[in-house]
Order: sequence, then C-alpha cells, then structure tokens
Amino acid sequence: MKALKQREILNALQPNFAREGEQDFLDKVEAEICRFIGEYIGAAHAGGAVIGMSGGIDSFLVGALLAGVCRDKAWRLVAVMLPNGEQKDIADAEACCRRIGEIYPDAEVYTLNIGPAYKACVRTLEEIPAFTADVYVLGNLQPRLRMMYQYAFAQGLLVAGTDHCSEAVTGFYTKYGDGGTDFNPIGQLIKDDIFALSARLGAPQAVLDKKPAAGLGISEDDESELKVTYRDICRFLRGWPVEADVEERLISLYDRSAHKRAVPPTPAWLNRTDRHVTHVHCGGPESSADKAARYMNRHPQDQVLYAGTCDPLFVTKVNKTVNTPVPHYNCFTGPELTSPEYGPIASNVNEFVKISGSTAAADRLAGQLEALGRRVRRITSF
Repeated sequence: MKALKQREILNALQPNFAREGEQDFLDKVEAEICRFIGEYIGAAHAGGAVIGMSGGIDSFLVGALLAGVCRDKAWRLVAVMLPNGEQKDIADAEACCRRIGEIYPDAEVYTLNIGPAYKACVRTLEEIPAFTADVYVLGNLQPRLRMMYQYAFAQGLLVAGTDHCSEAVTGFYTKYGDGGTDFNPIGQLIKDDIFALSARLGAPQAVLDKKPAAGLGISEDDESELKVTYRDICRFLRGWPVEADVEERLISLYDRSAHKRAVPPTPAWLNRTDRHVTHVHCGGPESSADKAARYMNRHPQDQVLYAGTCDPLFVTKVNKTVNTPVPHYNCFTGPELTSPEYGPIASNVNEFVKISGSTAAADRLAGQLEALGRRVRRITSF
C-alpha cells in the first residue's frame, strides 16, 4: 500500500518543515540548526568548518548559518569555490561568498580550480580498457575531487555538507562526493524552506531566482534529471498525497538509492530486522496521554497516528518531525476512523501495531485490526 510506503519513508528521513499554522518556523529551525552546528563542532573538539561554495542555494544557506555560528564562537570558517575549468555561474558563488563575508568578516575565502586534476584523472582512466566515460561517471568524478580538496583544507576543522531531505529521498547526490561530509546542517530541511530561510539570511537574488542545478554536465537542471519537480517532492515530504506517477517515481528513486543513506555494511547486515511499527494513540485521561507521549519519544522509529482525536496539547509533546502535528496526515476520525486524504486507518498501519489510550475506541480498534491479521499490542501501562 502506497500510503504505508510514504509513511515509512518519512519516518526514516524525518523531514522538518513549516506545518499548518506554524508562523515562527523559520525562527525555530534557524535556532535549532545553529545550536546543532555549535554543539556538534564543539563535541568534535574542532576549531571551525570548511564549506564548498558552488553558487547554489544549498551551499549558500549552509555557509550563512556556519558564518553566524563561527563568528559567535570565534572559530575558523573556510569557504572554498571549486570550479572545474570555467564555471558559467561563478559570479553567483562569488556573490554568496561576499554575503558570508558580511556575516563573518574573518571568514577565509579561496578559489581552487579542479580542472587540471579532473583532466588528469580522466586521461589516466581512459588508459584502462574497463573504463567507460559516460556522463554519470564523469559527472560524479567532480564532487569526489571537490571533497578531496575540502578535506585537505580541514586541518582541525569539520567539512560541512549541503545535502538536504529533498535530495535524500531521491538519492540526488554523489556517494563519497557531496554525500561524504562530517555533518549535514540542513539535512532535515525540504527545498521550499531552504529557499525561504536563504532569502531571510540575505541570499543573492540571482541565486534565489535560478533553477537548482548540479552543474555536472549531466543535465541542465535538477528537475529535468530527476523527472520530478521539487514542488512535488516537497508535497510528498509534507505528508500529502501526490499524483500516482510522481509517487511511483519517488518511491523508485528512494528504494534504488538506499545504499547511499546507509553506513558501509558489515556481515551483520544479514541479521537486520526491517520491522516497521505503527503506534496509534486513542486518547484518554491527561495522565495517560503524557505517558503515551513519553513512550513515543523513547521509540522514535515508530510511526505515530491518532485515532478519534488530534489534541494539539498532546501531539506537541511528541518529539516527532513528520508525525506531529500534521492533522491531515496523522489523524483518523469519525466512527470509521478515516482520513479524507488517506482513507481508513487500517490502510495506514503496518503489520505490527501498538495501541495506547484507555478508551473504548482503543479496544474497538484493537479488535478490528486483529480481525484484519495485524499483530496488535495493547499498551495500558508504560
């Protein structure tokens, strides 16, 4: 069932986005990311960060956020432009670096052209009969070279990534290239909110206006290569239904790129347990709701749904990014426990279901799901 697959994807990626009525989202997410940057670099006992500046919106946002934190901590920030020969939008990268310099005047900005190294690599590879120089091989070689140079700058510093949730769901990044960094400050953001936060932080207008493009010689822009729009990707990641062909495309891209999102496996992979669990809360006294929220927070891998109720005072206690509080996605109401967008609750739970809440609705739902073959666990004490 596609609704279940969407829930599994969102539960795995945990996208963070502006929810219905959340006017101060940008304030919250900027503060959260800056706190993460400061605490993570500090915990690593590093003295700052390296960021590769491409001239795109993603690297601008990461660079701007790093600039504010490194300024306040008196850390080093190295921003490096890495064109491959002549880069047609190098002026955009330079404009981004100027803005970073306005935020943090002590930031170091360098330009290192990877063109000679890239040509040398291709020339050497072409001497090997097994090598096939297609656009994807040649395209992916560039971000891997760029990452090599960024780590050469990272003496006592951490390399910051620019990948985000809209790329994670599609696998639209290069493994051990732009995907091979020390930390990802915007890893949970979706593309719409990246644009909104970048505008607030003073991104150059040319960068805000242009279509996102990897610039690897594979395609003109991201959307033409992905064969799906960022608008549809963001809608999917917000937990809304999308057209059937879009849904199939995104699910296919997600499944095919699973290896990119995993750490290099060991033979322990053979013993993995891919057991997806849905936790349905059916309301009850405030004390019961508080216990249910604490239980959910201790089990962040579980999908969370609400049956018969979507009390905002309760759902905000659950530390989930996707599952709380998104009423259209999580709440199943009425005698049949249905959602206008996603249908009956039985079509939105996995094989394993936890049901909490001391109400008759909880008992009734447990019986219904058991009759459908679901493996149900009633949680009455925590």
